Amino acid sequence: MSSAVSNSNNGRARTQQTFKADSILIRVEELINLDQSEAALETLSSFLAQKRTRYLDPVAVEPVVTRLITLATALHKGRSIREALTRFKRAYYDNVEGLKTLSAIIKTFVD
Repeated sequence: MSSAVSNSNNGRARTQQTFKADSILIRVEELINLDQSEAALETLSSFLAQKRTRYLDPVAVEPVVTRLITLATALHKGRSIREALTRFKRAYYDNVEGLKTLSAIIKTFVD
């Protein structure tokens, strides 16, 4: 995660966290290489559970959801897949781009 500085109305600088999918995905790959696939799945799930993910661009979150579904499929964790898709849907249900991204994710795994 990196920080971006923005000015608020009262003149004080405030830091706002920005999201980089690469950092989460790199961490997950490191855990998988250490034979800690369960921990990698938990890392992805906990990221999607955070409230701040709803303010992110759905296209930026797509690789994280895709990796979570791939890993959960390999580990036979169907409930994790359902929870991830439900969280993604709830976070972006009022966003046209989010719904397009969700349908693209689902089509990828159905085909």
